[in-house]
Amino acid sequence: MFTSAQALHQILAAATRHKDSTRFLDAVAQVLELDGEDSDAFAAAHIVKLARDVQKDIRRLPFEATHMEQAQKMFAPFLGLVNYAHVHMDIRNAKGNFLNPQNLLNLTHLHMTMSGHVTREVNLPEAKDLADEFRALRDQVMELKIPEPVRNALYARMSQTIAMLENVYFFGMDSMHDELEALLGAVVLNNTNSKGEDAGFWRKAANAVGRSITAIHQADKTVSAAKLAYDNTEYLLDKLIN
Repeated sequence: MFTSAQALHQILAAATRHKDSTRFLDAVAQVLELDGEDSDAFAAAHIVKLARDVQKDIRRLPFEATHMEQAQKMFAPFLGLVNYAHVHMDIRNAKGNFLNPQNLLNLTHLHMTMSGHVTREVNLPEAKDLADEFRALRDQVMELKIPEPVRNALYARMSQTIAMLENVYFFGMDSMHDELEALLGAVVLNNTNSKGEDAGFWRKAANAVGRSITAIHQADKTVSAAKLAYDNTEYLLDKLIN
């Protein structure tokens, strides 16, 4: 069973293998297979969200006060991630603070504590095929007849979507759902403002987003507002494609 603590541990453990002079966020971005100008910002947003997920999952454990206090103490070194205080360190400074072997071991202990109580759904069988589909769409983005800043933003969002689909266990279903909703909004908005010759691209992009959200909804019914997003996606697709 996969947990938020396990996901955070795996990202941080991989980050420690980078050179000490590497910026922590650059290391996280590489672990998550992110690239582009906004990769560090996206990495920061995700690592903070993941740390907050661990904090929230600890509060959901069905334990008495003494055990809850112990779990919270094990997580205490990572509170600087929760409030963005530690994301601007380099690896050397991070190792001297929260990114040391004992703290990482405590995340493993938290994972074992959470197992069976608070777990994450990470099984999305369609993920690879969907990632390949978005990769093919991303290759077409720079040919669209839309302003360059809009093309660049769409390319970056497509790249983020691909990275999330290829690393479901790191990002989780809820984060993918939020990113796909944002991508769908960009597709609908840009379709309205673009020339007719790009219509085929927007239709394919909307279909890819729709299938992705459907896959997430079918895989994990607990994703926040997943059903509402699913229904809204169907409505928007009808408006876009018909």
